[in-house]
Amino acid sequence: MNASHESTTSASVHLDLSDDERELLRDGLLEWGGSAHLTDPMAVAMGFASSADFFSTAKKLRLLLEEKAALPPAEWRRILLATEIVFVSDVVGAGYEWETVTGMDDESTLRVLRGLQKRLPMLFARGRTTPAPDPLEEAAWHRAAGDLRGEDLPELATDALVRGLDSPALRILAGQNPSDTDVSRELFAEVLTELSIPVLGTDEALWRLVRLTAEQIVNGQKAPNEGARWIALHAALEVAEEGDLRVFRELVYEIDDFPDADTSWIEREIVSVCIEMLDRPVPRRWIQLRAASGRTPLTRQSLQGQVDVPIVELGIEAQLADDVSSWAQFYDVTLGQWPDSGGFTSTKQAEKFVERGRLLATRLQDGLGPTHHVEYAQEPSDLPGVKLAHRRWLRRRS
Repeated sequence: MNASHESTTSASVHLDLSDDERELLRDGLLEWGGSAHLTDPMAVAMGFASSADFFSTAKKLRLLLEEKAALPPAEWRRILLATEIVFVSDVVGAGYEWETVTGMDDESTLRVLRGLQKRLPMLFARGRTTPAPDPLEEAAWHRAAGDLRGEDLPELATDALVRGLDSPALRILAGQNPSDTDVSRELFAEVLTELSIPVLGTDEALWRLVRLTAEQIVNGQKAPNEGARWIALHAALEVAEEGDLRVFRELVYEIDDFPDADTSWIEREIVSVCIEMLDRPVPRRWIQLRAASGRTPLTRQSLQGQVDVPIVELGIEAQLADDVSSWAQFYDVTLGQWPDSGGFTSTKQAEKFVERGRLLATRLQDGLGPTHHVEYAQEPSDLPGVKLAHRRWLRRRS
């Protein structure tokens, strides 16, 4: 075992691999010494110092795979990347010769590889977490979010005293009867003041709890289904910018709708969603593009419902703003009085209008960047939903 592996055993992760998965990863390392052609630049691209370093390390990694040993996330990443390249590439890897030299056909290999690619991202994300908040601070977030359990506060205070924290209200709270929740809540408010623990607004507290829950899911400290359910029930409908949390509600609904089904794929999806969310410093602002009579074509969901978003507030280029306004005005002129009058002259005209809106949504997304997410609510362009003009109106217009 090399020094680098020994120095990172504290961060090692055991992965419960199937026999096929373990064999694939071993072959992925082994074939670089067979039909593949490994160069120093390729070895460096995969995270090794050189080709010589690769062969030396790969031999030890194959033994560790056979022993079903725990490995640091960085090593799992290097093994997966080496396997992906040697399987796919015919230039530097085994390529077309893969089945001949390993005995695994392409279809089986791809199926096993896709399974690994779904499972391993959660390992690569580990080590990116922020320091865990003090339990009292986390409780303050729950208090602001409105889901603090008063019966838990005396034990929380006792634990804080054991950790070395102290204040008059904290000592009194530690001796409280858990059933006397109203007094405990009052005392906890005094504790926050005495220990100078910030009292956050509801929205900020919820987002901190969401990110903490996501980190716990990614790090394996909280079951994905449990964490996603908390986010869906306690935060998704309570924060102002709720767009990034909608997926948690959808995944929880999927679990509830099929209680007897295999939910492992949903758990993997929850982990992937958490990783993506943690990569964003702040939640995205979700905006919907939709042509509608009597209102701006841009709206967003708020705690008060759907509200208009004035184009001038977005800071987009003038030409794009004009194009969005022109598109919306065409809808108002064409369909503002439908079905009493007006309407698309044909499904082809409706399809062109829908496609024009789709292109505008793409331009808006490019213009606003990663801090926003643009949804496009498509106007029906097929029967029976398309809003066609009645024949009597077409005759009058002709």
